[in-house]
Amino acid sequence: MQTTGIILSSSFIAINLSTALTILGISFIVIIATAAIGIRMDRKRIRVYIKSQSGKVLRIRWTVFGPGWFGDRTV
Repeated sequence: MQTTGIILSSSFIAINLSTALTILGISFIVIIATAAIGIRMDRKRIRVYIKSQSGKVLRIRWTVFGPGWFGDRTV
C-alpha cells in the first residue's frame, strides 16, 4: 500500500496563519525573556562566588564563543 503524500493522522489540527504567527511571536518573546533572566541570574551567581572567595569583580562580559560554550571541548 503506497501512502506517499497522504496524511494519516486523526489528531491533525488546522490553524490559520494569523494564529500560527501569534503563537510563534509569543514563543519568541518567552525564549528571549528566559535567556535574559538566566544571564542576569548567572552574573549574580558569579558575583556571589567571587565575593565568597574574598575577590572583587571588575567586569563580567559575555562573549559569543568564549570558554564553556556548548561546542567548546577545552572545558
